[in-house]
Amino acid sequence: MGSALPPNLGRLCRGLSHGCALGCAALIAAYGVVLADPSAFLPPIETATGITPGKWRALALLTAVLFAPALIALWTARGLFARYGRGDVFSAGNARAIRRIGVALLAGTGLAIAGRTVAILILTHDNPPGARSLTVSLASHDLLLALLGALLLVVGWVMAEATRQADENRLFV
Repeated sequence: MGSALPPNLGRLCRGLSHGCALGCAALIAAYGVVLADPSAFLPPIETATGITPGKWRALALLTAVLFAPALIALWTARGLFARYGRGDVFSAGNARAIRRIGVALLAGTGLAIAGRTVAILILTHDNPPGARSLTVSLASHDLLLALLGALLLVVGWVMAEATRQADENRLFV
């Protein structure tokens, strides 16, 4: 079920859709920058062998895994804003998109927390005993992203239920 948006809001949503597409391109470009010189993005930690080709490949794969939820969320938001810009505001597809963004944010938060630990393990696994590191960190932005992801997940579920009930009510009229 659609609903007309005011023209300014429709333009804003179309602009946000394009912005999300540019964000996806920027994220992919950032991945290329990380691949070109991963040492600039690594924590200051002592490694016995430096960054070996095996460590580089493992860190490149880890970075791709960590970037994936953000890319999924941005691409899904791009489609959601495009549908809003066309006036498709209240629909099951939009509810699914909102839930998908929520899941991507929750997954990205979990992966970011685990990813920081895995990166340290990759870098120090070949250090001599006593010089290996295991670091687990939780930052306030992790909690904020998890809360935002959970909120979007619930809003998406509520919107899906409301859409289902609206469709059901239309059948009675």
